[in-house]
Amino acid sequence: MKKIFITLFSFAFLFSVPQTFAASADDAVGVWKTKTGRHVQLFKCGSSLCGKILKAEAGAKDVKNPNPKLRSRSLKGVRILSGAKKNSATAWKGTLYNTRDGKQYTGYLTVNSKTSLKLSGCVFGGLVCKNEFWQRIR
Repeated sequence: MKKIFITLFSFAFLFSVPQTFAASADDAVGVWKTKTGRHVQLFKCGSSLCGKILKAEAGAKDVKNPNPKLRSRSLKGVRILSGAKKNSATAWKGTLYNTRDGKQYTGYLTVNSKTSLKLSGCVFGGLVCKNEFWQRIR
């Protein structure tokens, strides 16, 4: 009887562990650290997901913005993700603004875990993408 109980308990534990650590698209909401050390807040904006820079390099400006009037603005507060819609159980698809070149790209954000996500900026309908991995801060 004791062996049966232990076996059943073990199976129950094994099958419940993946669900405990499973990530969902909604886990994207929070503050993330980029590979360059910037902090980006991802937040719900209506039924979409949006993102803005909370912390950037000291004195960093939006110098590559296609609008000359915006080139002197601080990167802090600049929206870099807009209109992202759930694309799957763990992913979003929206528009990314790249502050390094001032261009917009189709963006894919995939939640790998509750502490890690992959951001992809793509052209040519997703045929050519650049990936970056972010770590959750909070």
